[in-house]
Amino acid sequence: MDTHGAPTGDPEGELRGSPYAQFQNDELILRDELAIDRTLLANERTLLAYLRSAIGLLIAGVTIMHFGQEGWFWGVGVGCLPCGVVAGVIGIIRFRSMDRSISQLRVRPEARAGQAGDAARPGAGRGDAGGATGNRC
Repeated sequence: MDTHGAPTGDPEGELRGSPYAQFQNDELILRDELAIDRTLLANERTLLAYLRSAIGLLIAGVTIMHFGQEGWFWGVGVGCLPCGVVAGVIGIIRFRSMDRSISQLRVRPEARAGQAGDAARPGAGRGDAGGATGNRC
């Protein structure tokens, strides 16, 4: 247990270093699932805001360069172009990293265990229920 009373230890190490590391996958209830959905939507809105800002900076830079009569206007316009590109790249990077962190909460341990356990279970893949009823001699 950590200082907040939440269980610690991530057997697969998937959530280590994530802000969601204190939560266990098997304890998600409907409220938690809905909170994850809201967080995903907020993450998408944030990406769109970054992209909107990036496009605005690019358009402003081109417009200032086109209509500016003095030399310093052209310099300001040229300065807006890389700022727009950087804003878009930062938005995409933040979106992808947060999306990975949130998506790790959706992977259930019993789903992983079920996939790994199917190969080791006797009778797996033969169509019987675990091999216990199908092995009559």
